[in-house]
Amino acid sequence: MCDPSGCKCLPTPNASQKHNIDIHYVRRLVLETGLTRQEVADTVGISTRQLYRILTGDTKMSYPIQHTLECLGVGKI
Repeated sequence: MCDPSGCKCLPTPNASQKHNIDIHYVRRLVLETGLTRQEVADTVGISTRQLYRILTGDTKMSYPIQHTLECLGVGKI
């Protein structure tokens, strides 16, 4: 799926095949963004507390958050 300007292509979301809640995967996604935790939380649209709970395994990451982090990590958004 590509945005209307045609300048960047985004992967098509597919939660049924790609949702991965493994804590190590989640942490790697955050690191790959190159952003601070505050910046990641702000970009994804969650509180820093919610991000902390996801990173510690207290809360499972939803697929929309995972997909956003994957796109951030590869510089597509």
